[in-house]
Amino acid sequence: MTEDILLETSYGSDGADPSQYLLKQLRPDDMLVLDLACGSGEFGSRMKALAPGRIVIGFEKDATIAEQARNVLDLVFDQDIEEGDLPPIPPESVDCIVLGDSLHTLRDPAQVLRRLKPLLKPTGQVICSVQNVQHISALASILAGDVQYQPDGPLNRNHRRLFGAANIQKMFLDAGYLPNFADAVRGQLSDAMKAAFRPLLTHLKLNAGFFESKAAIHQYICVASPMADVEPHSEGITFIIAVNNTRQLRDNLCASPVLQNERHEVIPVVGATSAADALQTGLGRSHRRNGLFVLLHQDVYLPAGWDDKLLAGIVEAERTVGPVGVAGVFGVVRSQSGSFERAGKALDRTNLLATPHQLPASCDSLDEIVLAFPVQNGSIVGLAETLGFHMYGSEACLAAWDSNQVAVIVDAPCLHNSESGFQLDNSFATAAGKFAEARNDNLPYATTCVQFKPDGQVVAW
Repeated sequence: MTEDILLETSYGSDGADPSQYLLKQLRPDDMLVLDLACGSGEFGSRMKALAPGRIVIGFEKDATIAEQARNVLDLVFDQDIEEGDLPPIPPESVDCIVLGDSLHTLRDPAQVLRRLKPLLKPTGQVICSVQNVQHISALASILAGDVQYQPDGPLNRNHRRLFGAANIQKMFLDAGYLPNFADAVRGQLSDAMKAAFRPLLTHLKLNAGFFESKAAIHQYICVASPMADVEPHSEGITFIIAVNNTRQLRDNLCASPVLQNERHEVIPVVGATSAADALQTGLGRSHRRNGLFVLLHQDVYLPAGWDDKLLAGIVEAERTVGPVGVAGVFGVVRSQSGSFERAGKALDRTNLLATPHQLPASCDSLDEIVLAFPVQNGSIVGLAETLGFHMYGSEACLAAWDSNQVAVIVDAPCLHNSESGFQLDNSFATAAGKFAEARNDNLPYATTCVQFKPDGQVVAW
């Protein structure tokens, strides 16, 4: 029994080689690759062997080790990537940047990612492995009150930074990338370990299934693509949040870089009975004359520059589609054949939701994680009190169209760091029934979760 516990709470007990996971993320047409912290060039030589003609440029701050790498790589710079000017690599020329597991050792990994971004092609990618501080090996030490730094694993003595899944996502978003957990070096939790944690997770209002999945992960294999930059804006936004979990609010929305200054107004609403109640209460408490009100979840993280992306997307939508009544980041559109399609870009828990649709795009419905209401003719689109905390994004879209305004999806990815499961509860079924009855003339219809048949029947999709 003791041996089983030691095995379960140890790091890397399955003997997996993270470099093999990274190699799988290389694309055949990644022909110019930067290898950060390339060491003696062993991994870079393996990358070259996979594709004849592939050029690998290494970075290694130890001059002696860099000299060894020059024997196998095409070019090696012996410099610290965090210091000095970048080498003369043409902008938008690099297909792939490999960070290995070096993010932990950097003083400011987000700033390094920002520095490297101009070198990537618009179709380029960053790949890395990131050790998971939520792995059971680290949790056991933390719970014991005896955090011992180790030669390897998430408590590596050489690490400057610790990362859980959401920290990785937030860092890449802040640096201007869209991250995706493409794979993971994963172990297992025993049934006994899962059962032992569940009462605590319930008390903390954490999702047991999410925890059990993440606590078994040794390392996340992350692939991130660069997002387009937008011009900065100066307009203020009023953010309204229905709050029932202060920990989620603190760790997500209140930690968002866009809310760390006085540019925007933030109005938390405690005790709201519905999304409509939260919106109306927030409007009544607002002391600014902003032209845009955003109703959003407490567990949403808005990365650096997100406010400018939202404003730019609405401006572009009004130029190309029409007066915007409501905007969001993920929703449902109609294809040319009339079928429903999900569209937009967002991170939902540990999943990347990203479709190839050109944005901004007019839409039929919007996911409620973020709803932005521009002021049109002195007012904004209202919400239905009877729907509670479900289906109000769909009602807002239809209300906008009823008012000769448009509902749109804009290109402004954020993180929905929810602890809610994916099972729809009875309150959703009640709201869906009321929506179908009130909006019978708009059926068939679809949200990001369900479809409404012409007879009002609701089916998951």
